[in-house]
Amino acid sequence: MAAKFIKYEWIEIDAYENWKSFLEYLKKVLDNFGEEYVINFV
Repeated sequence: MAAKFIKYEWIEIDAYENWKSFLEYLKKVLDNFGEEYVINFV
Protein backbone atom coordinates (compact mmCIF):
# COMPACT_ATOMS: atom_id res chain seq x y z
CA MET A 1 0.00 0.00 0.00
CA ALA A 2 2.74 2.47 0.91
CA ALA A 3 4.53 1.70 -2.34
CA LYS A 4 1.52 2.98 -4.32
CA PHE A 5 1.46 6.20 -2.32
CA ILE A 6 5.16 6.71 -2.87
CA LYS A 7 4.93 6.06 -6.59
CA TYR A 8 1.69 7.85 -7.43
CA GLU A 9 1.27 10.51 -4.75
CA TRP A 10 4.60 11.58 -3.29
CA ILE A 11 7.23 11.26 -5.99
CA GLU A 12 7.06 14.15 -8.39
CA ILE A 13 7.62 13.70 -12.11
CA ASP A 14 10.99 15.50 -11.86
CA ALA A 15 12.31 12.65 -9.73
CA TYR A 16 12.20 10.35 -12.75
CA GLU A 17 14.62 12.54 -14.71
CA ASN A 18 17.52 10.24 -13.90
CA TRP A 19 18.48 7.46 -11.49
CA LYS A 20 20.35 9.75 -9.08
CA SER A 21 17.46 12.22 -8.69
CA PHE A 22 15.04 9.32 -8.22
CA LEU A 23 17.15 7.82 -5.42
CA GLU A 24 17.56 11.23 -3.74
CA TYR A 25 13.82 11.87 -3.84
CA LEU A 26 13.02 8.37 -2.60
CA LYS A 27 15.42 8.86 0.30
CA LYS A 28 13.72 12.17 1.13
CA VAL A 29 10.30 10.49 1.18
CA LEU A 30 11.47 7.57 3.31
CA ASP A 31 13.35 9.84 5.75
CA ASN A 32 10.23 11.97 6.24
CA PHE A 33 7.65 9.18 6.25
CA GLY A 34 5.25 9.64 9.14
CA GLU A 35 5.99 13.36 9.45
CA GLU A 36 5.70 15.09 6.07
CA TYR A 37 4.45 12.02 4.21
CA VAL A 38 1.48 10.37 5.91
CA ILE A 39 -1.12 7.87 4.70
CA ASN A 40 -4.63 8.61 5.96
CA PHE A 41 -7.17 5.82 5.60
CA VAL A 42 -10.16 8.09 6.07
